[in-house]
Amino acid sequence: MLPTEKSRSFFYSRRRINIKEFLAPLSLLFTLLLLFIISPVFSSNSYQSYFNQKAYGDGLTQENLPPASVGDRQASLFVKINPAILTTENKGNAFIQFRLFDAKDNRTFEHVTYEITLRKGTGVTTRTTTTPASDQKPLLRDFFHAHNGLLTLKIRPSNGTLIINADQEPFQNAWVADPGGSISVKGPILLEGGLYNFEVSIFGIDNDRNLFIPENAPKFNSSLSVGDIYHYNVTDKNNKKYNLSLIS
Repeated sequence: MLPTEKSRSFFYSRRRINIKEFLAPLSLLFTLLLLFIISPVFSSNSYQSYFNQKAYGDGLTQENLPPASVGDRQASLFVKINPAILTTENKGNAFIQFRLFDAKDNRTFEHVTYEITLRKGTGVTTRTTTTPASDQKPLLRDFFHAHNGLLTLKIRPSNGTLIINADQEPFQNAWVADPGGSISVKGPILLEGGLYNFEVSIFGIDNDRNLFIPENAPKFNSSLSVGDIYHYNVTDKNNKKYNLSLIS
């Protein structure tokens, strides 16, 4: 039997009500996301410096950098930062990894001495000036040596003085990795998410005493991103509660 006009009206009315109830949480979520994005722009006279900042689309947690000449070979550098998103639970497993390899056959160079400079971000922007990353105080700047070529800095994020747990070799006072290529570093590194800039110079390969003069040292530059996660408890107009997580 076909529905009467009255039953049709009742049916469509109920559908409209259900759709509104369904869209209410989505509307709330969209509003919260919009406020989260635009609120820093218009708060406490910060909009001028905000719009003067440069935008960077790195968004990477690892990359292979373009090769540089090392004698008759082409050397590329692999850089990786972990975790991709910082949480309270995974900060204890943070590390930064470097591997110098032959771009032709992917073979890892051995007995590599790295000079590593690590800074937070790519530069600091104010209303009138931009300070390049190279002018900022580095979070880390030192020499490291890996006999097997693979260097893993195991990071223990902590406020306070930087502490490196390793022995130093006598030629360049480089910190020497253990047989597995690891060195423990405790200090104010990876305390928060954001963009991290690495300047890496290679001062030796193949043999512990085979060293490059500084002007001939292959140089690499990389910027990698680490995300933060934020948790919020929100309540909509119908007093329904939601857990909201934002990653930035």
